[in-house]
Amino acid sequence: MGVVKVYKAGSSVEAEVVSEILDEAGIECRIVGEQLQSTLGVPSISEMASIEVLVSDADKAAARKLIDDWATVQFQQRQAETKRKLQYGMKWLLINFTLIACVFALYPLLGPNWHVVAAPLFAFIVWGNLMVGAYLHKQRERIS
Repeated sequence: MGVVKVYKAGSSVEAEVVSEILDEAGIECRIVGEQLQSTLGVPSISEMASIEVLVSDADKAAARKLIDDWATVQFQQRQAETKRKLQYGMKWLLINFTLIACVFALYPLLGPNWHVVAAPLFAFIVWGNLMVGAYLHKQRERIS
């Protein structure tokens, strides 16, 4: 009975995750190429240092099904995260344009003294953007 490649991992961590999924399902597997990558320090995108997950011929179909299910979930999570980032980005853009429009709306009311009021308001908008950006960056770092 032979062995076949069912997955080519982008990293040793990814290969370990796939290996755990297969092990939990009772499918015996083996990771090949991990040692070569760590010894040579060659990036995993290279054919020479690719990390592969191997299973027996008999378990090939079941292993591919489990890996495909896992990959689908991973893809959906990345899509949801991308959508969430875009959603917050668009909301923030709308808020900024609204605030800037409000400042420009003061021009007819204030006339020649408009710049006295507008400059601090614009500075406040910029400061607010920097604070929110720093907060979001810190939150992303904490999650990662």
